[in-house]
Amino acid sequence: MENIPMTDHDTTPHHDERSCKDLLEWLSDYIDGDLKEELYEKIKNHASHCKPCVAFIQTLQKTAELIQTKPGIDVPPEAMAELTVSLQQCKNEMKKA
Repeated sequence: MENIPMTDHDTTPHHDERSCKDLLEWLSDYIDGDLKEELYEKIKNHASHCKPCVAFIQTLQKTAELIQTKPGIDVPPEAMAELTVSLQQCKNEMKKA
């Protein structure tokens, strides 16, 4: 996945916020390199005119890089059990809402 350089272009006057929303929808696949060429080019083209999206993409790319380079953390079994119970409680509460 290539990094998208920050552009000097300002957001175009006819900026389409829907394009930004589309970008967010496809961004994970974009970062992972799992998009069809057509969508990849659409995002790249949009980013060439949208500074906020470029900044967001760059931040997400950097986050993904950092996550991949950090070693895993061993969680003690007791903590994992407590976490599992807490997550299940949250899930149950969300179902009630």
